Amino acid sequence: MVANTSVPVAVIGAGHSGLSASYWLGRHGIEHVVIERGRVAESWREERWDSLRLLTPNWQNSLPGSSYDGDDPDGFMTMDGVINKSALLLSIATISAFFGIFIIGFVWPLVASLWVIGVVMLIWINWTRNCNPVVLSTYAVIQGLLVGSITFIFEYFYPGIALQAVAVTFCIFAGILGLYKSGLIPWNENMRIAVAGATLGVFILYITSFIGIFAGFQIPYIFSSGPVGIIWSLFVIALCSFNIVSDFDFIEKGVESGAPKELEWRAAFGLLVCLLWLYVEVLYLLAKLRE
Repeated sequence: MVANTSVPVAVIGAGHSGLSASYWLGRHGIEHVVIERGRVAESWREERWDSLRLLTPNWQNSLPGSSYDGDDPDGFMTMDGVINKSALLLSIATISAFFGIFIIGFVWPLVASLWVIGVVMLIWINWTRNCNPVVLSTYAVIQGLLVGSITFIFEYFYPGIALQAVAVTFCIFAGILGLYKSGLIPWNENMRIAVAGATLGVFILYITSFIGIFAGFQIPYIFSSGPVGIIWSLFVIALCSFNIVSDFDFIEKGVESGAPKELEWRAAFGLLVCLLWLYVEVLYLLAKLRE
């Protein structure tokens, strides 16, 4: 049996306002209790749309007693910020790719380890929506090493294929950007859901294929150089292109709505993932065509 207790103040709800009130009551030595039906900040955790963004400067997006430790307290998400951070992550990945080419190469255990670490980090970053620049830069290093080793392997069997893949990748990216800016690519919530679902399916298929390397089975046709394999590569390249469109849409809406500055890192991360994925898929397609 719980004994009856009495407090002078009861704060209903452990949201932003409730926690702020609790902070100042505590500072003034006033005994109180905070009543919340779920977890702390339950509404913000579970009952808000993912697209909801605060239209306030960074320094205001915190609880009393905590300070903003970033470099732009009055800032919002900007196009220049996204471009600069994307260029930084791509530069890190490119530099580490050269190390992957000249150091890792055919060291298969290390290649497999980088692949596993990259997949785990990708899932974790997306699950937690991490925007920490150190974490994202670490991911860029790991993916750069992996893509560099893959490039070395393909270049060994198909001389000259790497430069061709780089050129095709950037041509596709420029074409997607031009089509998006001209409004020729329709984009809405249904398209976003369809692309996300198809991407998840391909992701699961690739993980299954990777496991099959060690378990002794192989998914037929799609990795072959026959018509089915080529059609599959074209499909995945198209899917990757639509993911880039999704990134463009996220960036454009974030800039227009004045999204928090930290989401520039999130946008840069999305572009990095899609560009590296697109490059590898183009490598596979060119190798199939050569065979």
